[in-house]
Amino acid sequence: MDKIPTAPEKALLRAALAVARDLGLNAQLETHQPRCATALADAIVNMGRGGEGQCYVVEVKRQLRPTNLGVALHQLDRQAEAHGLPGLLVADYVTPDMADALREQGRAFLDAAGNAYIRQPDVLVCRTERPLDPDLRAKLSMFCNVPQKAVIECRDVAHSIYELPLALQKEGLDQLVRERTGLFNDSF
Repeated sequence: MDKIPTAPEKALLRAALAVARDLGLNAQLETHQPRCATALADAIVNMGRGGEGQCYVVEVKRQLRPTNLGVALHQLDRQAEAHGLPGLLVADYVTPDMADALREQGRAFLDAAGNAYIRQPDVLVCRTERPLDPDLRAKLSMFCNVPQKAVIECRDVAHSIYELPLALQKEGLDQLVRERTGLFNDSF
């Protein structure tokens, strides 16, 4: 049976979200939390940079230890599947060994001590033989949580591999890289 987060868990979640903001992320608790018959999430949060964010279903665990990490991940997986969202494990402290294990598994986590691993894709490059249909591009954007302009078509080139950079430039990949990295601006 799922639980409603207690006051200490809510305080832990607020502290972890404050840490995320200190790390430069936009982090906010979603006020409308979809409730599923099979799983009640501790919270739903929206995190990201700039105007783009990703919703996560959250499992809050106080006193997370290696002995109860498996149970916490099982609960998180169950909630993530029920809500159709990626999972985010929030804890008071994630030890370096647990952090390494979570990173190896590609699990998003955030703790109140400032340790975090949240991976969000910036660009989706789709190799294809035919042009991408606008509807397919919109679906890929929605399901992969990237902006529609960041779904890049990478069609097979006709003659030489040297045509590929020009084709990617035509799709706008160079501009996206400039925007995301901030390395090149108009002064160059």
